[in-house]
Amino acid sequence: MRGISLWRKISTPIAVVAVLLLSGLQINAYFGQYETIGSFYNADTAAIPALSTQEMRNTQVFKAQVNKLEPAVTEWNAPASMPQTGKLVTANIPGSISGFNAREAIIYLPPAYLTSQPPELPVLVLVAGQPGGPQRWVGAGKLEMIMNQFALAHQGLAPVVAVVDPNGSTLGNTMCMDSQIANAGTYLSVDVPIWIKRHLNMQTDTSRWGFGGFSFGGTCALQMGTAHPDLYPNIIDLSGQIEPARSANRNHTIQQAFNGDVRTFDAITPLHLLKKNSYPDSFAYISVGANDAHYGPGARIVSKAAKAAGMQVVEAQLAGDGHSWASAKTGLGQALNLLAPRMGLSR
Repeated sequence: MRGISLWRKISTPIAVVAVLLLSGLQINAYFGQYETIGSFYNADTAAIPALSTQEMRNTQVFKAQVNKLEPAVTEWNAPASMPQTGKLVTANIPGSISGFNAREAIIYLPPAYLTSQPPELPVLVLVAGQPGGPQRWVGAGKLEMIMNQFALAHQGLAPVVAVVDPNGSTLGNTMCMDSQIANAGTYLSVDVPIWIKRHLNMQTDTSRWGFGGFSFGGTCALQMGTAHPDLYPNIIDLSGQIEPARSANRNHTIQQAFNGDVRTFDAITPLHLLKKNSYPDSFAYISVGANDAHYGPGARIVSKAAKAAGMQVVEAQLAGDGHSWASAKTGLGQALNLLAPRMGLSR
């Protein structure tokens, strides 16, 4: 900076900041993480109301229905008073067993749920990418729009969607497993389903439940589906990885999570579980953007392993998309249509 004009001294740092901001905008344009400045501060979800007492589980209404195995569509006739769209609400799902401190969950309640005599609906647990949080499925993922479109095509029927937080913070990364970092695996497989069954009007039998997510969340879905097939027999893996990771260095990941114990980590990875176990009752939708050179090869490896383990697998390469929320939105819509019969929402 010595020997140059005052104007150049002033303009140089401004130029550096401008380059950084423009680079950030280009990165965001690719991933589609934040659509507005307000979404960066979660302003797009600030007005979502809390789950009300009226929307919580009605024991009297469900007394004669609990644990029925019939699909929701069997005797469903949408009443004239049914709302045209579903709604989003928020709720705190505590880590009562795991001790995990999660951020607030966002829940989609379908139109059929909001009637006076709701049918037994299945549950879809969703997880966003990392970094991020549940709000990203609402903003970048357009969850409410996608679910309302599905419900409109199915007489108001749709899964109750619980977008939960397995990381605790925007930059946190628990890898959706129990480790010395956190007991996120127990949170997702014990605390979350217990809370859902106690507080929401839905099918407590988990044979039609599912778990899905984008990127980190897709990996998480694969983990939950392979570790807990009775709880989450339907997997929606949208651009997930082969296995959970905290960095590109696998040894670094294992050191942080398991104090370097490779065997313990390997034993709970999806590929190990797929090789060890059989999954004849599970379904996996595995999608990746056709332009996603980083995660594409891994998706093919996972699909092959899932098929070999007996899963029913649908692979999808989404034309024109890379590793972005655009592919997540397309993939979720496709997965829901494929899962509708399995979830009891269509014949």
